[in-house]
Amino acid sequence: MSMLLSLWTKFRQWVSVDWSNVTFAIVVGVLGVVALMLLMSFLKGNYNKGKAIKWGNVVLLVVVLGILALLCFVRFVD
Repeated sequence: MSMLLSLWTKFRQWVSVDWSNVTFAIVVGVLGVVALMLLMSFLKGNYNKGKAIKWGNVVLLVVVLGILALLCFVRFVD
């Protein structure tokens, strides 16, 4: 348990202290654009009723949004 807490503390310090505001904005912007592209791909693929759902896009979208939420949580919540 101590090892996980230490890893979490190092990760929080890395994102909160070591990254500049510009670096954080670039990373969040890139992840946001990737998430929007995956969402557009998912919605465009499901617009035609005859096609099956592309579950790979849904899983990737959830993972990218999870990473984005984790980074924002670490950066802004003390």
